[in-house]
Amino acid sequence: MQILKRFKNEIGDNYFNKVKSQIKKLAEFEPSHPRYTDMSVTEKVVDNTRYIVDKTFDHSQHFAKMIDDTVQLLEIKTNNSLRRRSFVLAIITFVLSLAATIFAGLSLFYQLNDKHQNKILSLFNPIIDLWQYFM
Repeated sequence: MQILKRFKNEIGDNYFNKVKSQIKKLAEFEPSHPRYTDMSVTEKVVDNTRYIVDKTFDHSQHFAKMIDDTVQLLEIKTNNSLRRRSFVLAIITFVLSLAATIFAGLSLFYQLNDKHQNKILSLFNPIIDLWQYFM
C-alpha cells in the first residue's frame, strides 16, 4: 500500500502524458487496421495503465479500511470480555478480602482473655439481639 501511495504521489497525471509522448516518439507502432481511430495504441496502453494503478490504489484503500474496522471490532469484543472478567475478579477479590478480615478478627478475638472477650461481646450485643429478633 505504501508503494502504491508513493507511486501515485510521485508520478501524477503529467507523468502519463509524458510517457505517451515519449512512446509515440520511440515506437511509432500502430496496427494496420485500428479498431478505434480516435486514439493510438500507445495512448490506450498508458491510459489503461493509469486506470489499473488508480483502481488498485482504490481497492487497497478499501481493503485497509476493512482491516481497520475489523481491528476495531476485535478491540471492542476484547474490551467487553475483559470488563466482564475484571468485574468478576473484583467481586472475588472483595469476597476473599472480607473472609480474610473476618478470619483475622476471629483469630484476634480468640487470642484475648475472657475479660476482653466479654467487652467485645457487650459491644455487639445490640446487633446480636436485633438479629435474633428477626430470625
